Amino acid sequence: MRRITRRTSKIIFPLTILLITVIFLFTISFQGKPRSPISMSSSSSEDLSCDSPICYNYVFSTFGGETSKNERQLDIYVSDDAVHWEALAMGTYKPANSLLRDPSIILHSDGFYYICHTTDWDGDDFAIIRSKNLIDWDPVVTVKSSHNGFKVAQTWAPEFFQDPQTNKIHIIVSLRQPDLTLINPDHVVRESIFKPYIFTATSSDLKSWSRAQQLNVNESNGGLLQSHIDMFVIYKEDDKSTPYHAFMKNEVEKYVEHLTATSVMGPWEYKQTNDFANWGIKEGPVVVQLPSGKYRIWADDYHGHYQYADSDDLWTWDEMVDIPDGISSKVRHGSVLRQVK
Repeated sequence: MRRITRRTSKIIFPLTILLITVIFLFTISFQGKPRSPISMSSSSSEDLSCDSPICYNYVFSTFGGETSKNERQLDIYVSDDAVHWEALAMGTYKPANSLLRDPSIILHSDGFYYICHTTDWDGDDFAIIRSKNLIDWDPVVTVKSSHNGFKVAQTWAPEFFQDPQTNKIHIIVSLRQPDLTLINPDHVVRESIFKPYIFTATSSDLKSWSRAQQLNVNESNGGLLQSHIDMFVIYKEDDKSTPYHAFMKNEVEKYVEHLTATSVMGPWEYKQTNDFANWGIKEGPVVVQLPSGKYRIWADDYHGHYQYADSDDLWTWDEMVDIPDGISSKVRHGSVLRQVK
């Protein structure tokens, strides 16, 4: 028995040392590594990768909005699952002489994140900034929405859209011309008439842009004047007839409505109007397709609740619920960038 025990110990002892060494090397090899695109808490079982300078599955660009001060600074949140968000950089950029509302974010092929944002309640421009790390931001350009013969009184909610069919980068903006107002007979008030316009980047550094061109949107009420803002466009590849979908707020009724088109220029047709999803009053919709194939929409009720809902097909949606963890009341109309593949 003693001879067997000694022989066994001669085998076990080196194996134990080897195992400890392997565990030690495995552990230190991950120290100092950049954040993984999928955290251990992620519920996804898919093999995903992050095509980004900073590996976070989802990035949320937003602003506060509780005070006028918060309308002048950019907040960045990040998430693994597009449900639970944590602050990455609060007040990380403050324009010198303008507001910062409605920030829309993309990751460009040059490796920079770009954000376009509203600069004022009244005015004829929007601004673009960029960053490599989501924390240090620099101005890129201020884009005028007015040009010769076309005057603009208000320029709201610029939204990036890169067209998968052409690879062109667009910004869709809600514009109001000075002479366009709508008298609402039910409430005896004057409603500003906003229409969606599109700008197209004419340089790879996103410093040069085309003039504003009005999108071809067929009105939902038989052609009578309507006012719509916050148009968000998403491309649905498996929809062969009308792959372009948009969600846009009816500025009179305050509901988010659903449109489709054969191209980003239109013609856009209203498919679901009024309070079709029973969400109530909302603005600033933003939609992302999740790795599972489902879609998630976020919207702002502009009364202290930022909410989201899911859909399998962009047509039938769940009930909207607040973003958890106390974030819902701290954020306003922004944009979500998905970075996982």
